[in-house]
Amino acid sequence: MSWLKQEGILHTAVVTKELTSTTEMMLGRFERDAFDTLLDHAPDKLNVVKTSLITFVNKHLNKLNLEVTELETQFADGVYLVLLMGLLEDYFVPLYNFFSDAREL
Repeated sequence: MSWLKQEGILHTAVVTKELTSTTEMMLGRFERDAFDTLLDHAPDKLNVVKTSLITFVNKHLNKLNLEVTELETQFADGVYLVLLMGLLEDYFVPLYNFFSDAREL
């Protein structure tokens, strides 16, 4: 909201500002990636990709005695993703200081 004072009277105006933009807006075009091609030409292979991804994730998360069975739900809160990134990039994630459920706080 923007404020403007004219002749002793305060006026308001709603001003919309774009804080982020899409790739299309930044580059003027949209480049398709491998996942777009996969979904367009071989949607039946999506389960193969999911299975391969789960295998990769479990190979690393098993070091922490964690296992993923469903990507959509178990990666939804970002905890497993942060742990996986820590394992892949070799940085320390303090396991004693996170809660996988807000009710544990």
